[in-house]
Amino acid sequence: MTLISGAWLTADSARFATEQHAYQALDAVLTDLHGLHDAQLDIESAYRGTLMTGSGKALEELRAGVQRWQAALAQTRASLTQSPGGERDIEVLDKRMIRHFLALETQLQSFRGGGGLADIDAEMSRANPGSPYRVLEAKILAQRAGLVASIATIGERIRYLSIGLLLSTIVATLAISACLISACRRVKAMQETLSREVVHDALTGLANRRYLHAWLQAQISFASRMGDSFHVLYLDLDGFERINDEYGRMTGDQILIAAAQRLKTTTRGGDFVARQEEDEFVIVFSCDPDSREIGRYAARLIRSLGKSLVDGVPGGILSASIGVASFPADGATADDLVAAARLAMLQAKRAGKACYAYRRETNPRNEANVWEVSRF
Repeated sequence: MTLISGAWLTADSARFATEQHAYQALDAVLTDLHGLHDAQLDIESAYRGTLMTGSGKALEELRAGVQRWQAALAQTRASLTQSPGGERDIEVLDKRMIRHFLALETQLQSFRGGGGLADIDAEMSRANPGSPYRVLEAKILAQRAGLVASIATIGERIRYLSIGLLLSTIVATLAISACLISACRRVKAMQETLSREVVHDALTGLANRRYLHAWLQAQISFASRMGDSFHVLYLDLDGFERINDEYGRMTGDQILIAAAQRLKTTTRGGDFVARQEEDEFVIVFSCDPDSREIGRYAARLIRSLGKSLVDGVPGGILSASIGVASFPADGATADDLVAAARLAMLQAKRAGKACYAYRRETNPRNEANVWEVSRF
């Protein structure tokens, strides 16, 4: 019986290591896929921002963005060998998005020749570029969820085998017992890591992008039923690249951790804070859209982040540009609200940074986008 249990344990331990490696490979695939989606979002943001400002460089920026997207696509294709059917899915995504890029380029050429914005917006709505990414992400998450369940099952079996062997051969198998205890600890640590990594950013401990999306969807559903409104703040750390260049990436990571902690201590109990990009954060702020509390809150954030965050880096190097979007005025979905808040943040940067911006719902000329910028 002891020999049989030992054989089962050896086989389960080997399978556990294999499943753990497969999970890490799928995690790398997800990271590459998110990078690919981010490149797509950068293209959309670049051409919309250029159209809004009237610049004639939209076509060149779009082509440069497509090149960056294709580089990210190559990286994603290489890592998708770990996902069954992944190569076929990435080919479908590639063909669909190339058609979308060509259509956008045609519409931009038409716009430069006197065409209207309506055709461009129609192409954007028709392509719905986020859907292919979500389909791929859903497949990979489903595969990873299967691995998580398998790892948990193997871990429980290892625990039971460990207990049985310890009870029956505690004296004769002391060396094996040490290995079993170690295996149990690794299983438990892995399970705890899996549970946390699903919804939290590894560096700052804040909610990650996926958790933010799910939380926003739930908030939208609740606010829609109750007839409530809320705000989404998109915050970018001005001057962060300078810190990386002058003080190094290790100090940059310390700055991000300290900034995340300062955001948590500055927010109220019911507010939600997430890390969106390297130096970009999203805060979901619940208050009346007409309240001046949002302005006071943005001012507190800007002042707080302007102070020294870590020893050796003086205050005044960092500041923050904040964009504000409101539900339901600026969007009815999580993606729309985050995109609207990010666009407002870009307006704050163009206005000189260290300020916040939001879209005015009404204006004397009834223009589509009139931005209000406040500086402190």
